[in-house]
Amino acid sequence: MGGSRATVEFVSATAEDTAGTLLESRFCVPRHALELPVGVARTDQWFDLLEWLADRATPEAHAAERERLIEAFLDAHRAVADKRAIVCGEEDLVVGLVSLLAEMGIAPVLCASAGTSGRLRRAIDDAEPEMAPRIAVLEGRDFEEVEELAARLRPDVSSAAARRTPCRGPWACRWCGPGWTSTRTPSRKGSSISAMPARGGCSSG
Repeated sequence: MGGSRATVEFVSATAEDTAGTLLESRFCVPRHALELPVGVARTDQWFDLLEWLADRATPEAHAAERERLIEAFLDAHRAVADKRAIVCGEEDLVVGLVSLLAEMGIAPVLCASAGTSGRLRRAIDDAEPEMAPRIAVLEGRDFEEVEELAARLRPDVSSAAARRTPCRGPWACRWCGPGWTSTRTPSRKGSSISAMPARGGCSSG
């Protein structure tokens, strides 16, 4: 790896000392630090870097997929705009999901993680500076603590407060294993929209 053209790392709330910084300091391998590519804006940063490193344009199939995603966001905006959400999970994923929810028009009201890096608040402030002052951030909290807070906040979409149902998807054994659950939150029309998986479970049921 010391002879690589570049190192790409997806970091946001993680420690500053990484494999990429080591390669850069010891072998002068250029390091490119990106945030986890969740959502349109962050994925655009990833593809822009790939275009620059490879010196070629993004394949048409990926560009078309991006357009379909934006169209889906526009179609869903009337149903999800201004909904309140709680995001609970690993720190980098939480930050990425905050950006994704903001693109969809959903407002996170609480972000929580069991991680204790001390960087989650700053990462959310940097990711969504306009929305960040209205988001409560908790670190070093387990799922049960977040679930208690969710009961009081009463969000529209949440991994902590949503009804839990057994995972019945075709890949349940591969992705969840025995005993895992998925979460579903009913929409206004009585259908279901996927919330975040509960405790790492999938939401394919």
